[in-house]
Amino acid sequence: MSLIMGEKVHWLSQKHIDVYTKDLIKQFRENSVNLGKVYNIIGSFFGSVEKVPFTKRTLRKICGKIRHEQAEDDVRKNFGGVC
Repeated sequence: MSLIMGEKVHWLSQKHIDVYTKDLIKQFRENSVNLGKVYNIIGSFFGSVEKVPFTKRTLRKICGKIRHEQAEDDVRKNFGGVC
């Protein structure tokens, strides 16, 4: 939450970002699109980066979570689900 001109603004956490946006982020990152470009592209869907309902910091967290999930999937595939 932040204060802007005396108003309370609630920032969306990564838990509140829709599955389609997360999938789009995942696709961009799998194709080596850097975070800045990903954020700008998402901004174009919202009309501008100022209207994106999450911050670049949240985007970094989402990408970290995606990497972690992919690493877990790789481990399961390599060890046949034994882990």
